Amino acid sequence: MAVGTAIQIGVSLTGKYLARQAGKQAINAVARPKPQRGSRRSNRESPPAKEVQVLDDPYPHAAAVSETVVIRRVWLRRS
Repeated sequence: MAVGTAIQIGVSLTGKYLARQAGKQAINAVARPKPQRGSRRSNRESPPAKEVQVLDDPYPHAAAVSETVVIRRVWLRRS
């Protein structure tokens, strides 16, 4: 019984670790776009950025969250 409990705790901790790492990678992918291959930053000034019209955000503090919960209930019948 102790081995099963240890395995369950280990799997739970591993799942949390992998979820945390996936979250970090997703944030980094969105926050920092990868530079194109073969291009290097130069010390020269970059060309002026194109002007973009910024619209007012009606929900500035809103965030989208998606969660999945899986519950498995197993009934063992002992005779």
